[in-house]
Amino acid sequence: MQTVLRTFEAYAHAQQAREALLGAGFAPEAVRLESIDDEAGPVEGNFVIGNGRGVTDESPAQPDYCSNFERTVERGVHLLVIAVQDDAQRRRVDELVSPLGGVDPQAAG
Repeated sequence: MQTVLRTFEAYAHAQQAREALLGAGFAPEAVRLESIDDEAGPVEGNFVIGNGRGVTDESPAQPDYCSNFERTVERGVHLLVIAVQDDAQRRRVDELVSPLGGVDPQAAG
């Protein structure tokens, strides 16, 4: 068995990819969907969001400080973990999930 990883920006696309794999005959236990974002915040922007305009005596925290949080960026927070038996299954995974936005995190960079 080999493991194939694909990341997705949108949960809906990751779920569609999982359903496509199941529909193509992959076993449910061979296709696992995980969200890797947690309470610590987004995977991009943790240390820049909120560090723009600050609070001063002349300027209250609202609404200036809140505008710092308007455009957070999340990338690849939904991970599809697929167990494949051979190269044919690996190619089939690529055929099914690439059109839905699945990115190979090992090839990206």
